[in-house]
Amino acid sequence: MKLGSTASMVQLALAFCSVFFVGCGGGPNPEILPVSGVVTIGGKPLPSAEVRFVPMAEGLDGNFIASGITDKKGEFSLRLQGKEEVGCVACLCKVTIDDQPMPDKVRSAYGSGNQALVKRYEDSLKNRPIPTEYKLLRNTPLSYEVSAEQAEFNIEIER
Repeated sequence: MKLGSTASMVQLALAFCSVFFVGCGGGPNPEILPVSGVVTIGGKPLPSAEVRFVPMAEGLDGNFIASGITDKKGEFSLRLQGKEEVGCVACLCKVTIDDQPMPDKVRSAYGSGNQALVKRYEDSLKNRPIPTEYKLLRNTPLSYEVSAEQAEFNIEIER
């Protein structure tokens, strides 16, 4: 009888461990949906801008921020930061819009004194400047509910 109860305890311990490790293995596992859209400023496309959807759902950290860069038409699609996964968490998200990171060649020009290259790059950015309020998470007036029914967004920002 003692052997049977020891075996039962081992089975119970194994069952507990498997539930524990399966349930706690990867942290939050929210629904990820493909998200795309267009950003305009004053009715004109905003190219070369970084669009970030920051989830406001409790328990989600920076690993769930989705971002994308607008093309010449202001179109973007989102990808989870640092991952190959396309899309965004299905929840309420605050949205920021800022200039895309400078290309390495332009960034290094700051240090080397090649201000002409920096100026050419800045002049190539159309429909600028982007108002500061859209660049900062704490100030942005933009928030959208991402869902299976709403995963395409036409974002109009104002000067």
